Amino acid sequence: MPIPSISSHHFRDRDVFQDEMSRIYVTLGHIQPPDGIISVLKYLPDVTGQWESGNIRYRRIFSNDVVSSHTGMEILPNEYYDDTHFGTDILKFPVSKVVHYFKPEERLKQIINEGPNDELERIVSKLACSFHDILDIPFDQLGVTGSIAWNAHNPSFSDINMNIHGFDWSWYLEENYPRLVQEDSSLQLTEGALWANSVSRLRERIVCLGSDEILVLFKRRRQLQFHQQPITIMPVLNPSESPIEYGTEKYNSTFLVKAEVEITSSRYGIFFPALYEVVGTAESTRSSISVTRLMIYDGAFRGLFQDGDILQVHGTLQKVQRLDGSSFFQIMIGTLAGAGKEHIIITKPSQSYQEATR
Repeated sequence: MPIPSISSHHFRDRDVFQDEMSRIYVTLGHIQPPDGIISVLKYLPDVTGQWESGNIRYRRIFSNDVVSSHTGMEILPNEYYDDTHFGTDILKFPVSKVVHYFKPEERLKQIINEGPNDELERIVSKLACSFHDILDIPFDQLGVTGSIAWNAHNPSFSDINMNIHGFDWSWYLEENYPRLVQEDSSLQLTEGALWANSVSRLRERIVCLGSDEILVLFKRRRQLQFHQQPITIMPVLNPSESPIEYGTEKYNSTFLVKAEVEITSSRYGIFFPALYEVVGTAESTRSSISVTRLMIYDGAFRGLFQDGDILQVHGTLQKVQRLDGSSFFQIMIGTLAGAGKEHIIITKPSQSYQEATR
């Protein structure tokens, strides 16, 4: 759908849009500027590509990791990149250059109202109805994203990606997955050996993270399944709900550190980027530095931690300078310089987690 005006539209995490060259982009995170879209270039027109939409074939160039997110720098103009907030070049796509916006809610509404055209769309419709009928989640708070959003999916290999919009509805769904699977026999939660492939991929990407440490993390990960078909459901903040306004902070990266921290607030931990308030110290060669926030742009570590967890964090230490002149230190997980090295280990689960898993 065309954008009615720049001022009347605000992009959210996982929104999908297209430029005049038919290239497909995905919005990255809830920290968004008013005049651009922090995003990644995900698909390029290519006659040899596996995906097809509107008689155009596409190949995928983004593989959900920080390294591939910079592939677009070789393709797009330099002026599309900006370091105002994050302190590193990141794609800030001009809103004025957006030709089509594939609104997740509208695509879901189309599938429900017009009926599904294939098995993946049938599952999407069934899931949305279960969320609505069992949990009373309004349809307009749900959306479908990924390749289904722009009609490029192929039932033989495409994934199912959905969104739940808004802080309150996101947490409500997060807390009610057990009720969903209890009341709908077609739904299950991924656990145990079903995560084997994901564990293997993370082990290959971060070789310094041991298999046992990864398994501890994945014991906390939940993913909905429909008759063994994995479904990714992403909690998405509305633009007015983001706890960080773009441009109000500036991140100055220093070096990779190891820190011991305790989670004091996981309020924004399920969103992207995941934000955790912490208390702890990062060790440098010169001194110990107090750290008060953990920011995670690596999806493998999103949404896994809760208040009271004690973590060992290997990440990039950043000085955060605010517009009001104040400053503090955070650790970022998901930087290009730290790719393959940044990771998190749970050294002591919270008391509430230990009690819940006895």
